[in-house]
Amino acid sequence: MMKIEFNTKENLFRKYNSDGEYKEVKIIKKNLDRLLSLIANRLTTNSIHDGYVDIHSSKLREVVHNSEEYLEWMRIEGLLERDYYVVPSGGKKGKSWGYRFSPLYAENIKIISMTNEPGDVKYDLPTKEQLEPIYHKPIEPLLYENLENDFNDVVIDYNFNNVDKPYDEWGNFIMLDRWFKTHFTLYRWLEGRTHFHYKRGRIYSNFVKLDSTARVNNVSFGNGKLVEYDITSSYPLMLCKAIPNNSNYDYKDFCSKVLSGTIYNSIQKGLNRMRNSNKEGEYIESCEDGVGYKGDLGVRMINRNEVKALFMMWLNGSRDIQFINGLSIDIGIYIKTTYPTVYEFITDYKSDKPNGKIYDLLVSMERDYIMDLVATLYSKYEGIKILTCHDAIYVEEEFDISEDWNLTRKEFIKDLPYEEIKVEVYEKKNVIPDDIFDMFS
Repeated sequence: MMKIEFNTKENLFRKYNSDGEYKEVKIIKKNLDRLLSLIANRLTTNSIHDGYVDIHSSKLREVVHNSEEYLEWMRIEGLLERDYYVVPSGGKKGKSWGYRFSPLYAENIKIISMTNEPGDVKYDLPTKEQLEPIYHKPIEPLLYENLENDFNDVVIDYNFNNVDKPYDEWGNFIMLDRWFKTHFTLYRWLEGRTHFHYKRGRIYSNFVKLDSTARVNNVSFGNGKLVEYDITSSYPLMLCKAIPNNSNYDYKDFCSKVLSGTIYNSIQKGLNRMRNSNKEGEYIESCEDGVGYKGDLGVRMINRNEVKALFMMWLNGSRDIQFINGLSIDIGIYIKTTYPTVYEFITDYKSDKPNGKIYDLLVSMERDYIMDLVATLYSKYEGIKILTCHDAIYVEEEFDISEDWNLTRKEFIKDLPYEEIKVEVYEKKNVIPDDIFDMFS
């Protein structure tokens, strides 16, 4: 667990009872930071829902014996928000309170210092069995050695104030789980806790664990910023190539949306319309219970990251209905009705190879795409250094490899059917005055 000192300070809390009487509780900064550290660490390792992470009260009391008073004070002062709990009964599983940093405090939260406590995460190399390729050929030894040497040559530019806070896709909320994870990864990397290994067709390393913004802002080879080149909608693109070419309209439509970079947005829109329609399929903007038809308790919009996760879960799962963040999503039915050619290929593949996952097929195609290009770049550009992150490569900005990247993509997609799709881009900015939350500065 990472022990964090936040931009907090000691305070005095008047806790009132039902008779109007109160007792004064001293809010000690060390205890306050310990509770916030626990929540921050849980955000990076536990399942979260709408930014909340469930923590049992016994665990909170292990950290601070009177944690209830601290948590109540933090909610009153606007540091934390809490959702709900469920008492187990009738064989049903209960649920602990979920906690999250308030949006306002998330904007102003700062890390003053950080240390790792005993038992903090260690990077253990995978076993030989885990390293055995599944549907993948090994990386050519010299190529692997070059990539590992480049990884060992990186320069980390990190302090507690130079990690950007990532927002959700709509620009409304800061994704503090990713922000804390980036801090922890960079801190451990600077401490010398590194890992670099090949597993199931992919290279895993400290670099891969970073947020995409941190990869270009906080990591370099000491000669300027890194530039990212990534495969847009990588898995759907590999799926387009894996499906035998045909003239079916739905296949052409699927390929068109993949090549235009809108496939996940299209699936997201379709799933959200399905979740917010009545039994006759009529989309309802509002009703007395809120958006969606009456009685729908799960009508919140699913976001693009959830759609990407759902797509992968469905690819490798055995059911059309998948569950994510407390929601039940009929993604298989949507694919079946919208892209029947894609649905048929995937279900046939699963039935023909019951012990194999289509994930392995798509990763092997992605791996060949990236590694073949990396080999070309090493032979073409003297002195080039390269970092990889699954479907992306990173090089120093002095090496303009855009032509090589575009030629590789052009050759890869040349046989795919598609038609041009107009892509509209919307930008939303969220501005909060700097001094709005200065009580914790």
